[in-house]
Amino acid sequence: MINKFKENKEDTEKFIEKLLSVMDLTSDYKLNVDIRHEKDKTIIGSAVISDCDYLITGDNDILEVKKYKKLKIINASKFINDVLKLKTE
Repeated sequence: MINKFKENKEDTEKFIEKLLSVMDLTSDYKLNVDIRHEKDKTIIGSAVISDCDYLITGDNDILEVKKYKKLKIINASKFINDVLKLKTE
């Protein structure tokens, strides 16, 4: 957060502390998915374990997966235009 989003150290530490207070840690979820960065499997696995319908991301490598089991992987623009639009009609 400090490097990518230019947040200051104090705010970043507060955010991480708050985030850790609501997180549930689980064991590794093994994915059978072809993805360039091994660490991205953790993100997809977390969404699967949480029983999410959508994983909204701007990461192009993760977006290439498109779907894993019932999890649909899309960017924010597609979610707003396609998914939320359906729910408001």
